[in-house]
Amino acid sequence: MPNQHQPKQPQVDKTALAQGKSCQHIGNSPDNLFCIHCGQPLRVLQTLGSYQVLKVLGIGGMGTTFLVQPKGSRDRQPPLQVLKEMNADMQAIPKAQELFKREARMLRSLNHPGIPHLYDYFTENTKQYLVMELIHGQDLDQWVNQRGPLPPVQAIRWMIQACDILSYIHCHNPPIIHRDLKPSNILVRHRDSQVFIIDFGAVKEASLVPGTRIAVEGYSAPEQSLGRPTIQSDLYGLGATLVFLLTGRSPQQFYKNLGHGHRIQLTNILSIPTDVKAVIERATDPQADHRFASASALAKALQSCL
Repeated sequence: MPNQHQPKQPQVDKTALAQGKSCQHIGNSPDNLFCIHCGQPLRVLQTLGSYQVLKVLGIGGMGTTFLVQPKGSRDRQPPLQVLKEMNADMQAIPKAQELFKREARMLRSLNHPGIPHLYDYFTENTKQYLVMELIHGQDLDQWVNQRGPLPPVQAIRWMIQACDILSYIHCHNPPIIHRDLKPSNILVRHRDSQVFIIDFGAVKEASLVPGTRIAVEGYSAPEQSLGRPTIQSDLYGLGATLVFLLTGRSPQQFYKNLGHGHRIQLTNILSIPTDVKAVIERATDPQADHRFASASALAKALQSCL
C-alpha cells in the first residue's frame, strides 16, 4: 500500500445544502479532491460496488489501490477508505485469487491497533475487492528514500512496535506468519508515529506441510524459498528491514559468504552501534533455530539497545 497521506475532507456547508442550493464548485484548486464549499467530490473516476473512486494510490504486482468514499447522502461525509482491486492479469491465476481471498479472511479475523481494519470484501464482474482503513502516513521505504537513514533510536522504537504486532499474530493458534515483511509493508502514521503492518496477502497459518514459496530478495529467510516459513521467518524480515532503516541501502549489499552460506554481515558498518549489529545478525541468522525465539524476545533485545 502506498503513501496514504491525503488532504482532509472540508467541512460541508450544511445550510446551503439544506436550502437545496447547487454548488458550482468555483474557486477550487486543480489538486483538490473535494469542493471547498460543499465538501462533495470534484471528480469521481468510477464507481465500484457502493464506493466512489476518487484517486489511484498505487499499482502493485497483485493489485491496484484506490482512494474511495462510500456513497452517502449529501448532508453526511462518509470516511475516506482504501479499496484494493486484484489486477486483471492476476484474475486468471488460481493461486493469486486464493491469496487475495486469504488476505480478506485473515484481516477479518484480526483486531490490533497496528493492523488496518477491513471494512468490506466483495466481488463485482468477477473481480475481487478489499476495502480497508485509510492510514494517513507513509511506508518506511518511502520515508528513508525521501529523508535518508534513520537515527538508531527512532528505527529501534518503530521496530519494537512492529514486534508487538507480530507477537499478536504469532500468538494465534495456529500462529499466523506474515511472510512479506519489508520496508514498503510497514507504515508510520503521521499524527502519532503509530506503526502499522500492511499487505496480508502472503500470510500463512503455520503448518508442517510445505506451502507456496514466497520470498523477497534481501528480506526473506532461507526457509521461505523452500515453502517452510516459521514465526522466525518474520523476525528475519524485521532484522533485514532494520538494516535498510539504518543504512538506506538494500540488505543484499551486506550479504557475504562466511564459509557456511550467505548471511548479513555488518562488522565494517560503523554507523550501526555494536549492540544493534549483534541483534540484527542474530535475527537474520540463516538457521531459524539460531534466531530469537519470539517477537517479544526480539523486542526485549532491541529495548536493551536504547
